[in-house]
Amino acid sequence: MAECALASCDAHFALSVTGFAGPAGPRDEEGLDHIAVASTHRHSAHEKHHFGAQERDQIRQKALVAALTLLANQMEI
Repeated sequence: MAECALASCDAHFALSVTGFAGPAGPRDEEGLDHIAVASTHRHSAHEKHHFGAQERDQIRQKALVAALTLLANQMEI
């Protein structure tokens, strides 16, 4: 997703987040998130997070922090 977003706009970085914040069904892993960042000058990076069963807002907040941290690392700031 991040690479497609980067290819479709005039930007140096693109960030994507997808996952499942819950509530979980019998075959779903609540709290599972995939975060990726694509860059015009570095290789793309991907992280998989298992935040576990928590309130939806807690999972979303943790995913946001993880996404911004990954982006900052790619930007080397």
